[in-house]
Amino acid sequence: MNRNAGGLMRWSAPLFRPFAIAPDEGVRTPVWLATASPAPQPSGGFFTESRPDTPSRLAQDEALARTVCTRTAALLIRGVGGSVRSSQGAG
Repeated sequence: MNRNAGGLMRWSAPLFRPFAIAPDEGVRTPVWLATASPAPQPSGGFFTESRPDTPSRLAQDEALARTVCTRTAALLIRGVGGSVRSSQGAG
């Protein structure tokens, strides 16, 4: 957890600490997948703790995925809190 966080994050971070994993644990599976030879199977599959796994039902919800994609695109186009600016007119 980021110890330099402020506001709500500083207050709520300790609540999530028991569920957090260390960064070196968090990168173990992606690094293994990227460097293993031969590549682990199934190629393009979902892995947890360096083993093939099945994503949660929520992660497999195609309607939810479309909603998240649509809302994210709308936020990016509009600019989140005015922090994202259009490249139009730049030159």
